[in-house]
Amino acid sequence: MSIPNQGQSTFINLHISGIGFLNRVRMVSPKHGEAFMAVTIGLQEGEVVEGDYSRVTTTYVDCRVSGAQAFDILNDFVLKGEVDQANTTVRAVVKTGGLNVDTFTYAKGPKAGQTGVSLKGRLLYIRRLYIDGNECDLSSYQETDAVDVAPNGPAMPAADTQVSAGPVQEA
Repeated sequence: MSIPNQGQSTFINLHISGIGFLNRVRMVSPKHGEAFMAVTIGLQEGEVVEGDYSRVTTTYVDCRVSGAQAFDILNDFVLKGEVDQANTTVRAVVKTGGLNVDTFTYAKGPKAGQTGVSLKGRLLYIRRLYIDGNECDLSSYQETDAVDVAPNGPAMPAADTQVSAGPVQEA
């Protein structure tokens, strides 16, 4: 398979769409560089049988919020809103990208000195947002940098985890 080069850059993207819990929505101010918004997403996968979530697994991904639409939604509903993150359940249907693995060393606690692994990524888009089970109206938030997102996500509580590498070009 060959992809013709016509003087344009070509990107191949790995996007992960799914449903999960949003935790630790925050602004990060590094010593060097510009401040950015971050969130930890507990993406869920598995079978829910009659309200029983025992077959569902959660994969945590630390995300930098890079989509303008996602930034505006989290800023308006979570950071500026009256959401007490410690006592409020925030769940969303999201699209993430740029998944990579980061290793670190535990500094304290029972695992001090051991190596840990963390998944990192970018939050690109929020299709639906639920605060304490109530769906938020996102109709006024339009994605300006569309990243191949379907207009309607799955209905709650179905998990929609899929991996796509973009369109396939044949030789």
